[in-house]
Amino acid sequence: MIKILRDTAVDSIRPDESVETLASLLELLCGEKINIASVTKEAQTTIQAVIVRCREEGPGNVQMNYEEFNELLLMFNQYRVEKPFFSFFFLTSCQTSDIKSTDKKSISFAALPLCVRQFRGFAMLCFGNFRFAYRRLSRICTPVEFEDALRPWNCDSAQEEKEIKSRKEPLARLVGSSDYISEEKTWYLGYLTSHLLYSDSATLKCLYGKMRNSSLNDVLEEARDDETMRSIIKDEWDTFKEEDVQRYKGKIDALEEEVNAMRDEAKIARATGIKNTVKYLTWDYLDVYVATSMRQEWEFRETHAFVREVFERKLKGFPLRWFDPTQSFDNNLVDKGLLEGLMLKRARCTIYMAQEGDTLGKDSELAATLAQGKPVIAYVREVRELEKEAKELRKRPLRYFRQRLLSLLADLFFDKTRNLRKVSEHLKALGEPELGLEVRPRIQPYLELLYDFQRTRKFVLVSDDEREYREIHKNRFRSLEKFMTAVEAVAADNRAEIIKSRHPLSLQVNLATGVANGVLVVRSAGECARLVKNIMTRSLTFEIDALEKGKDLGTALIEQGSKSKFRVVTKNDCLTNSFWNFYRDPTPEAIRSA
Repeated sequence: MIKILRDTAVDSIRPDESVETLASLLELLCGEKINIASVTKEAQTTIQAVIVRCREEGPGNVQMNYEEFNELLLMFNQYRVEKPFFSFFFLTSCQTSDIKSTDKKSISFAALPLCVRQFRGFAMLCFGNFRFAYRRLSRICTPVEFEDALRPWNCDSAQEEKEIKSRKEPLARLVGSSDYISEEKTWYLGYLTSHLLYSDSATLKCLYGKMRNSSLNDVLEEARDDETMRSIIKDEWDTFKEEDVQRYKGKIDALEEEVNAMRDEAKIARATGIKNTVKYLTWDYLDVYVATSMRQEWEFRETHAFVREVFERKLKGFPLRWFDPTQSFDNNLVDKGLLEGLMLKRARCTIYMAQEGDTLGKDSELAATLAQGKPVIAYVREVRELEKEAKELRKRPLRYFRQRLLSLLADLFFDKTRNLRKVSEHLKALGEPELGLEVRPRIQPYLELLYDFQRTRKFVLVSDDEREYREIHKNRFRSLEKFMTAVEAVAADNRAEIIKSRHPLSLQVNLATGVANGVLVVRSAGECARLVKNIMTRSLTFEIDALEKGKDLGTALIEQGSKSKFRVVTKNDCLTNSFWNFYRDPTPEAIRSA
């Protein structure tokens, strides 16, 4: 079961101090202001007598049972509670704390703050509003209905883990089977990345045509059954010059062999991806959906490596079922969209790979998960080892450096002094010159270097052009790799901060219950695996704090490990009143589905 370790509003209150402080604690339980002036003198006298007794005997020695607690509530003009409420939040919470009761039917006065803290945590998880949660839960008379209202967050964590570990593998197994697509071949499944292979095939046809002195129409006729190929040939034909023909003339057989081999590999990979899609559709349940945007081949490799690290290494021995987008393919884009929508519906949580920027696909998957009331873990990779990262960037094609630099310039990344300062710190650690306030003289030579290659290249995936160009300008590219390492480290930190604090999609309303559902941000595969396991076993640990330090804007339920806001409750009275008029009585089915 989840744990609430701290509540800044509750933990600062000593209920045995005065009638006013006790009223303040009960306000946090009941979700509404208690007017002391409306409490009768007789009631205040009785309450004061209890407080005096606490002072004399110690609050840990003064016990209160179910009937006495209800009498206390009535004295403060508050709704009484039914036994399931008292049993779960007071007796159970008390028995699991360091403050033990003398019997199983009462609690000590000292344990009251702990019990209120536990209630507030569950109220935020399941209802999103303290007053609404109190009024609904306090009136439930049967234990079964009460437990149902708090599911799944009240589940026994040990039992949940035991049940998961006892699972069997699916009949149509994927990991470890011959249908598992290796990292270097996953990019063949991409709709956008596969266009690069089409481009090289079309370039090859243009080259053959130019060598034979064929006309454009002759070459187009050879590709009459492939409209995509014909379109690329039309675009490329006039860009070929005699010097290009001479440059590739002696290499054309090797280039053709390489292109044909890649096309064969792509055909096999896509056929395997279709088989894997069927496997996903036949699985009886799904635990985790991985939302990502893969438009370049390196993004496929990065996603594949991350998914393996989380599920096959960090969670080894914890048999989950996850949807890996690097293993699934469908020729029909409409069917692919329907498949992913179904996977989102079936999965219990989603991992959102933030990567460099927002895209419609993965952002809508994040929003759809939150709108169902399910947890989203946003993974933003943290660049910790700069030298190692620079070596990894060396493996990326020159297209990456050009595209990324232009994207960062468009986003005004280099216009922010804070970014320049942090990039300079990383460059210094890498043994590179620091940045000045005017960064364009540093970037422009890199862009010219990349543009010169882009302007003359003909093939994207095959030929030795890129390798030879990188070797000629080896020192300049080493400098570029370190520069981009420093930039990516800062950009990743910025991305994590935005998603955690300022991104408009980081908080979405569960459409069934009205609960405000937040994103959990992590920076490593290990942190991600921890959260996945804790979500699956319902063993998350939380703290309750102000929504924003120093401002009375509302309350946040914060996941302890990631320090992310998982739930929020506003203090805007007008918004609260209007909002909960539409969500004041969700059906039990809606609560269970969340």
